[in-house]
Amino acid sequence: MIRSWCQFRRTSKHLQIKYRKRELVDVAGNKLFYLTCKHCIGSLHEQNIYRLFTSGTKFTIDLKLSEKGTSEPARKVPDGEGIASLSSRANVLVAETSRVRNKALSSASSSTLDLIDKWHHISKSCSTRSRSCEDMTALDRVKELCAVNIEKLLEYHIQHELPRAQNRFNTKSLFSLSSKQLKPNTKPFALAMEAWNECCSPQAGKRTASILEAWGDLYGGDMNYAPTINEFNIVLDAYAKCSSTDYDSYSKDSFPAERSWELYSMLSRLDDPTLLPNIASCSHLVLALSNHAFVMQYAKKTFESQMNSEIAAIRAYSAWKTMIDMIRDNKEISDNDLNLAWRAHVKMLAMSSNGMLRREDSDNSGDDLGLNVGSDSEELFIRMLQIHSDNTKNRGVSNYLSHAFSSVMKAWTKEQNVRIERSKNARNHGQEATQVDAIKHAAKSVAALLEFMKEHGLTPTPEHYASTIQAYARCLAVDNDNTTNVVLPQVRKLLSEMEIDHLDTLLNKQWDGQLVDTREKIPASTFRTVIECFYHTKRRGFGHRNENIQAAKVLERMMDLYERDLLWIDRGQKPLTTALNRVFRMIADSRPSSQDVTYATTLFERFRSLEARKGGEDSKIYAPQLSSASYQIYLTLLSRSNCKDSARGIKEVLDMMEVDKVKIDTAHSVTAIKGLVKLGKGEDKLIARDLLFDAIKKYDNLSVVEQNACKFNASALYAAMISPTKSAEALSLLKSLQMQYDDTMDPNMKPDLVLYSTVLNAIAADGKTDQWKDEKALEILGLIEEAYRNGDDTMMPNKFCFTPVIEILARSELPSASVLAEEILERMNELYRRTGIDSVKPDAQVYIAVMKALARSRTPLKAKRAWQLCQEMEMKFFDGDNDFKPSVIALSTVLNACAFTDRQEEYKEVLHIALKAQSALMEKGCYGEPDSFFYDSLIKVFGLLLTGKARQSQREDLISATFDRCCKDGVVNKRILSAIQRFYPKYFKQLPGYEYGKVQMKSLPTQWTCNLHLNQKIFKNSR
Repeated sequence: MIRSWCQFRRTSKHLQIKYRKRELVDVAGNKLFYLTCKHCIGSLHEQNIYRLFTSGTKFTIDLKLSEKGTSEPARKVPDGEGIASLSSRANVLVAETSRVRNKALSSASSSTLDLIDKWHHISKSCSTRSRSCEDMTALDRVKELCAVNIEKLLEYHIQHELPRAQNRFNTKSLFSLSSKQLKPNTKPFALAMEAWNECCSPQAGKRTASILEAWGDLYGGDMNYAPTINEFNIVLDAYAKCSSTDYDSYSKDSFPAERSWELYSMLSRLDDPTLLPNIASCSHLVLALSNHAFVMQYAKKTFESQMNSEIAAIRAYSAWKTMIDMIRDNKEISDNDLNLAWRAHVKMLAMSSNGMLRREDSDNSGDDLGLNVGSDSEELFIRMLQIHSDNTKNRGVSNYLSHAFSSVMKAWTKEQNVRIERSKNARNHGQEATQVDAIKHAAKSVAALLEFMKEHGLTPTPEHYASTIQAYARCLAVDNDNTTNVVLPQVRKLLSEMEIDHLDTLLNKQWDGQLVDTREKIPASTFRTVIECFYHTKRRGFGHRNENIQAAKVLERMMDLYERDLLWIDRGQKPLTTALNRVFRMIADSRPSSQDVTYATTLFERFRSLEARKGGEDSKIYAPQLSSASYQIYLTLLSRSNCKDSARGIKEVLDMMEVDKVKIDTAHSVTAIKGLVKLGKGEDKLIARDLLFDAIKKYDNLSVVEQNACKFNASALYAAMISPTKSAEALSLLKSLQMQYDDTMDPNMKPDLVLYSTVLNAIAADGKTDQWKDEKALEILGLIEEAYRNGDDTMMPNKFCFTPVIEILARSELPSASVLAEEILERMNELYRRTGIDSVKPDAQVYIAVMKALARSRTPLKAKRAWQLCQEMEMKFFDGDNDFKPSVIALSTVLNACAFTDRQEEYKEVLHIALKAQSALMEKGCYGEPDSFFYDSLIKVFGLLLTGKARQSQREDLISATFDRCCKDGVVNKRILSAIQRFYPKYFKQLPGYEYGKVQMKSLPTQWTCNLHLNQKIFKNSR
């Protein structure tokens, strides 16, 4: 690239580096570094900003403001010309440039050098400050046009004008030192290099180096006019700028970072001290190599480069270490060098935060690099601050400091991600607490960095707030109750602070007619993360109902910012749609009220009215669109509410889907049918039936290939049509679908396990007792078990079909109901022992249903068998199975079995069982508190078993003692009074308020009935 004019300045004494086992060594073999952050700068060990901040240690960072009161010097805009004016001037100069190059100088209005000055002036006028993305793209094209024409004019000047001018002086050689030599003019070279360096062209580095080579060919032998280190820095700067592209326009041997490293290595070996690399040279090289490292590591395609990301990181560290030594040697550095130094610092932190630099004492590899990426990056940043802590010229670096803090924050969040994955494996080995503490520590470190910025006069940007909010939100990935209670308040506080610090500023800027830069906008991901925190907090049972409205208000602020074009949306993201789905899911999961439905409808309609905008730089036009899942969740919300207008809302949503051309699939139809059947009246149910038949008709009109490809499920549609308590209608629908399946043998029309379970539950929920329905339930269960025995694994019966059949038998009038119930329980246990699947494992509800069937039957020793089942539940619970948690309902069922024993000769054993059940409730805490149903059953046991005058005294004593305990527990109700009146009338007449053979509830003492409402609530939830 650079020819032999500078060969005589080369030497090998300054620096020679080679890659050997991840080490960088000099010519003497001394080790410079081993991919280490620990020994980069200073001697600070095992500390981080969180510890320093909390311990009260302060860094001396002098961020002196400029005279205008800003932390950065005011950027000078060369001129305020519009793009149209610049383009017009450029077109005029193109014509003149063409005439010059066509040797028509006599007709041209300016000389070659004058044209170069004019092109350079246009290039400097192309300010990109306060411009939109489209304007910046147009200005970049104008800049590249300027650079191309300046280079063409320079080429014409070198090839034609310089020889003619030299001949006038009769010089024999271009490099002669005679007095008649033409005075060199290097300004055109400098302007051409500057023009290429200013434009964002991938060819800028190559073209700048070519111009520098021509400069050296002409004047390299003259020490007064030869290129200096500043010109070499322009080439390095140009290579650094174009190294951030994706390398699409480069050949395999012209990667800018590689050329930049070659030039830097050559300068480092020169014997001329004036051409040795300086701070600017190292900074440009670090930028080029770091960009190359990121491209090599994260690009989707493969490049044939000899320098991979690891080698690029090593070389970048070497150049950065050299720059650090220069800063230490120079006690005072210029503002420009300080800015370049911090630019290099930011790039090193970016590589560190992405795991490209390792600690020297790290023996791990692969994903383990992320376990310390946060602490390593923060330690590196602390040492950078220590370098400049004694420098009083820390002006104009607040922008780079802001990026540095952002890199360290992102490093902590990346460390959190790795530790979250580790915690999943550590949970199985009992080592989750260590990872949880590390995840919390990372969040505290990011929060401390944010406070550190505020204390030292740096204004945090929305990006810093976003990183802090994400760090707290990632703590929710660990199932920890203490963490859940802390995260949401912190996140809401940070969001409020961000809005106070930045939102008013952006609004005032818009009102003043100024253009808001895309990077100044509020990231949409921040609001989405806050809504995710609301969602996970509510999902774990720590949230309140009011938090649904708070999350919806956050969504409203997102839409407000989007309408004002103040929301930054990353490419390929759909934050508004995701946030809307989360908010609707929160409302749907919390039994939405009419107010919730109205609010959700308002949000839904406003979302549909949002217009498309360009969400961010380099991103396509983003149009907020309701996804298929959005309609699905909104339909679920409406179907779960008890609002009168919900059925009408479901029909409106279906109409919206047709207008928006959203395909109504089986999931949408199922949800809509369920809502219309549950909430609607007769007309709405007819609409639900029409939806069912329309879906089937559309499916029938498809070809065989399309039917096989679509996800149609007729059983789900029919199951949605079933009302919870209308068993006859459920059986009719099942019969209808079975007939269609028998006619077509289409697997998508086959009744599945969900439909059978729904029909069985409808029969169980029907209050009427019909023997033919009970027999039909047994027949359906037999079909399920037969299909499973024939090899259909999708028909494997589970407790959702076993339990309703047992409950049906519990109230059935069939003589063998209890025997059939016990047989079903035995089949469930056998199936669970064979498969080990939890869905077929019987639970406490199944056992209680079998006990109820025994209590209603006339089976001998039914009380003994019911007590055995109750004890079996208790043993399994104490063995650690919470599915068998005993309850007072189980004991009440045992007492019912005891009370209605037909054989009087068993009364002693039965009475003993009843007393044992009473003792179990009083002595063991696993059954809960006794309720009115327990005392009613116990009084009936004593009244029905202890009959006759011989047992009258014992009966009366036990009944009175039971009633006294019932009064003390405050659960006396009308059933208890009726039992006392039936079995102990003398005691009943002595009760307070007895009059005309009755006792009014309101006449009883308050303490006798004080817990009755709690008892009723518990009974409703448990039964």
